[in-house]
Amino acid sequence: MSDSAIDVDIHTEETEPLALIPVEPSADTRFRLPDLVRDRVMVDVIHAGNVVPAAYLVDGKGRRISPTRFHGAYVRERDWGAPLVARALVALLGLPGYYRVKIARTLLDFGRFPGVTPHGARHTERLAINQPFADLLSHPQKRRLLAETYDSISNAMEGAVHGKLIKIAIHTYDRFSPSGAERPEFSVITRSEGIERERPGYITAFDPLYPRELGEFTADPVLRDRISLTLQKKGLFVEPNYPY
Repeated sequence: MSDSAIDVDIHTEETEPLALIPVEPSADTRFRLPDLVRDRVMVDVIHAGNVVPAAYLVDGKGRRISPTRFHGAYVRERDWGAPLVARALVALLGLPGYYRVKIARTLLDFGRFPGVTPHGARHTERLAINQPFADLLSHPQKRRLLAETYDSISNAMEGAVHGKLIKIAIHTYDRFSPSGAERPEFSVITRSEGIERERPGYITAFDPLYPRELGEFTADPVLRDRISLTLQKKGLFVEPNYPY
């Protein structure tokens, strides 16, 4: 398979790593947020990026990295459905748009702590840089990727979330699990993949000032349950914290 046949959707230009994607409000105003609170809600998508900057398409020995080396991981890791859900949601709420991490997840996963995933790590043990780039890039390249790109996303996200009451992160998953079991249609997730339960002390080892409780939950479970109840009253079955 030629490079041109598989890299159509992968962009290599340097770009802002986090961008506000404008969305026109829906003509249906039943769910539009009141003006008083509209600017206090934020929606974001962190796993739908399609940018692998050219600086990271050269390996540690100066050789060009063909897209064939990471295209499978790119397709598998990218959350193709999240932008569709985010666009529909912010249109109904009347928000100006949603924030999207533009860097491809296969290069850098902003949903993980900064670092390089070791060989043999389980899914819950992954860090921001995964295979195949964990092997393809040199140590200086990885340091630059974390210091410049990861930190740039973090700083931009901090600015975007400033003053907000609620931040909604949109993720989608396949209808069926690898075993063939049908997954729930909706899930409201407030648990951080059980890092502290599976790897006690991991977060405090990463950052002693990081509140340990945030390793378990990113929001009040009562809020999660109220949202789930509201959805289920409308006939939408919700499984809390699936799949974590």
